Amino acid sequence: MNYGHTLAHALEKVALARDGDELRHGEAVAIGLAFAVRLAEALGRVDNSEVVRHDEVLDFFGLNRRVPRTFERHHSWKPWRTIKRRTRPDLRARGRRGFETVSGVDPQLVGDVLERFRGEQ
Repeated sequence: MNYGHTLAHALEKVALARDGDELRHGEAVAIGLAFAVRLAEALGRVDNSEVVRHDEVLDFFGLNRRVPRTFERHHSWKPWRTIKRRTRPDLRARGRRGFETVSGVDPQLVGDVLERFRGEQ
């Protein structure tokens, strides 16, 4: 998957079950990018300055980098379990020859980072 799309597709699937206009693809990808860089940090692939840089770029373009609270209220956050299941570790990281697939990512780590990300404001 493309960078940011792993979480984005999970969010879209949950949103589409309720209302196709609730969360647009680009909005979901922006949120996915913010999550992906935090997961990369947890994996030791980037440092916090990269997290800050991602957030600054998303802010500069006026893109939401957090799941909207209205989404949380409408879905009662039972979907976080669905999102965790669908957020598979088929992640990509930048390597010497472009982007590479990152395999063997502990699903528990993905879930832990997702929960911390969910709690950020």
